[in-house]
Amino acid sequence: MESYTGKSQVYGRSESAYSEWERQRRGYSQEDWDAIEQTSVQHDVDLGIAESIWKSRDRKESDTWTTYTGEKAITTYDGQIPNGYDLDDVEWGDGGVDPETGEVWNTFIIKDKPEPVHYYSPPPPPPAKPKEPNVSVPQPPTPPGPLPEFTLERQTEVSKYEYLMGIRDLQMKGKQFEPKSIFVSKPIPVSGNIIEVSLEAEEKHPLFDNLSGEASSRQTSVEYYVAYEENPSLDEWHPILPEDQKTVTCELLIFDTARTATLRFPALTYGNTEAVVYKDGKRLEDQDWAFVDGGTRIQLFSEFASSSVYTIDYVPNAEIMNPWIVSVDHSEAKRIKTTEVFKEGTNHNKTITLSNYPYVDYEKINLDGSYDPNTSEYHPIKVSLQNANIAGPNRTIIKSVEPYQEGTTQEAFTYNITDYKTEEWKSPRSYSLRADDLYKGFQYVHEGNQLIFSETFNKANIMENMETNHGNAEIVVEYEYLVSNFRIKMILRRNSTGENSISPSVHSYALKFKAMK
Repeated sequence: MESYTGKSQVYGRSESAYSEWERQRRGYSQEDWDAIEQTSVQHDVDLGIAESIWKSRDRKESDTWTTYTGEKAITTYDGQIPNGYDLDDVEWGDGGVDPETGEVWNTFIIKDKPEPVHYYSPPPPPPAKPKEPNVSVPQPPTPPGPLPEFTLERQTEVSKYEYLMGIRDLQMKGKQFEPKSIFVSKPIPVSGNIIEVSLEAEEKHPLFDNLSGEASSRQTSVEYYVAYEENPSLDEWHPILPEDQKTVTCELLIFDTARTATLRFPALTYGNTEAVVYKDGKRLEDQDWAFVDGGTRIQLFSEFASSSVYTIDYVPNAEIMNPWIVSVDHSEAKRIKTTEVFKEGTNHNKTITLSNYPYVDYEKINLDGSYDPNTSEYHPIKVSLQNANIAGPNRTIIKSVEPYQEGTTQEAFTYNITDYKTEEWKSPRSYSLRADDLYKGFQYVHEGNQLIFSETFNKANIMENMETNHGNAEIVVEYEYLVSNFRIKMILRRNSTGENSISPSVHSYALKFKAMK
């Protein structure tokens, strides 16, 4: 506890308590002094004692100092009386605290002067560092009644950075697109005889009228076409929709002189058709147009403007034409004849795998009520055994085996037992030279791009493999397969007379193929 004389905070006069001389005397920096808050004040006007308790927010400790009046107050500081008087020359009078100003005062009488001197205790000079308490003073009594509240807004020191930025080089650039662009892929080779094609695609379209963040009308489109000819003509491109697009949106309408336009797909013309025709992005009234020719075309009734762009949204009629699948017409596809030779015979499972899927013309097969792949005119596949060493009757060696020929005598033959109509499985019968089970045929089954035989025809010694095989041979297979080179064409359109800086885009696409078994 420290004692001093001078002004004291009484009745909540914080401007006096925070005076500069108090801060300097206690050795606080301005930052620490600003962090101090007063927690309580006690005073006794009669005794001339004022006590203030201050708490530092940062240090979490309380500092208490007390102001005295009268002789005790003056003798606290080096036993000196102001104006150079000695203690022996003084008689003490009244003292107290000014309730208006909060100042401590006291009076004393100089013995050789008739009038008392009224003295306001001045503040002591501030020391360089805070002093430890060196005077023990009894605690003042607790004042009756509530104490005034004191608040102090805390100030926090912060660091700020100032940046200076400039632009060294500024360029303005823009892109403009053509109203239409076309992409045609290279031939896409696919193994197998494809009967159906479908499409997956991811598109992105710019927004128009997008005050709410969504387009109220789309004015760009992407048209997809698939061809299964290597160099297709215009009529050999088939329109197709991606699998996830259930409606046609913003399809460009190209009118002829009769003001009719052909749609890419037949449109649904009954029920909830959701069909809308636009002129320069603005919807036409329903009485201005109509579907004709079963929904494959539309007729425009209102005046046609050659400088305007017309588009349509509609639901395709899948009952007339499936817009998500292109069926491959094999009559238009190119057939390739090929011959494959398996010099080592079959694998251990008596099976060989062809490089392509042999084409089977089911139309011809179904037209023949008693179709047999060996005796009928149409043969989907032919198998022969060449450069052979096959055991024949009476210890003969057979050098080649040809397909079965009805009405002829053959030492041995190959025989196709595949049921192309019912696809019922049959197990190949084994070639046999036994007198009680003589059979000169080497049977096989055609399944996809595989042939399953009754034995392996491997290169083992003829005497060593006679129990399971009857000799060695190269298997020669003749068949037809369809050319499986597909192309996809995309037409990206901006169906608007303005906005040259926008274009639709296709982020990815994938063709999906279904092959014949």
